[in-house]
Amino acid sequence: MNTRQMIVAAGNCRTKTGLQPTLFIGTTVSTDFYAYKVKPSRKRLRKLLFFFAIAAISFGVIAGIFSLSTFISKKSQQTISVITSLWEKKAYSEVLETTTGLLVKDPLNPFLLMYNGFASFYLSIPEYDIQKKAVYMQNTIRTLRKIFLADKFPYLAEVYYILGKAYFFTGPFYYDLSLKYLNEALALQFNSLDIYEYRGLIQAYYKKYNESIADYLLVLDKKNNSPELLYAIAQCYLNLNDTTTAEEYLLKAETQTTDVFSLEQIYLSLADIYLQKKDTEKFFTIIEKIKKSNPESAEAYYREGLYYSMQGDIIRARAAWRKALNLDPMHKEARQKLANR
Repeated sequence: MNTRQMIVAAGNCRTKTGLQPTLFIGTTVSTDFYAYKVKPSRKRLRKLLFFFAIAAISFGVIAGIFSLSTFISKKSQQTISVITSLWEKKAYSEVLETTTGLLVKDPLNPFLLMYNGFASFYLSIPEYDIQKKAVYMQNTIRTLRKIFLADKFPYLAEVYYILGKAYFFTGPFYYDLSLKYLNEALALQFNSLDIYEYRGLIQAYYKKYNESIADYLLVLDKKNNSPELLYAIAQCYLNLNDTTTAEEYLLKAETQTTDVFSLEQIYLSLADIYLQKKDTEKFFTIIEKIKKSNPESAEAYYREGLYYSMQGDIIRARAAWRKALNLDPMHKEARQKLANR
């Protein structure tokens, strides 16, 4: 019989009998039958009250934790909102500083890690100081890789995208990782057009020129005016010894650029093609264009020396190479030609 049943039974007993309990010797012990019968059960009552107290305390603690977690969640949402606002204003320094401070207390928060890594990346792009640039890139990679510890992070494609680009800017030794994460971003349907440009550059570095051309052409299909891309495609065709197709892309690039440096690079490639084809007229037309746009072009005189050398005119060839070396004392090829007798 439990405590509640004992209390009820005691009350019923008193009501039905109406008698005062006595000892066998006839002495009245108590005029209250309830008090007499319940005394042995007070320990159980104390236990019951103790358990009720524990339950109340537990409920209070749980409610407090729930209330605190709700407060923290709201506070976290407000923090992310502030960071997002700074991000939209492109205040990358403030985003980096804010998230760095918050990560001290919450080092594996994926949203803080994402904004911290992204801010580092975009701060590194315009940075001219090589050491500072390297520090930003290292922080980007280190921070974004921690996000992989989180389960089902909703912005994983964006993380792969920025991580792939960060590895690219870290240098050729990391091109394999760059390609890996750029492909991961594409697999998650993050179809940013510049992914194909980065892949094209990496494939060209690995001398996979056909794959590089395929990536470049995907971008070219979306870009109407891109002389740099046309030039890159032409270089791939040159490496495949397809000078005819390379010439076509270089001539297209020539019509689309007004940048003096880019134009000179295009002309130099065309000069190499015409030199290889032994097309004297087109070769000197291009050489004169280079000299007109840049009278101090050592490369133009170096190629002019190559033409005369191929014709057997060593005197004019060496004169052209000396001119190239005067314009650029560090021109290794011209120096080597002059060293050979």
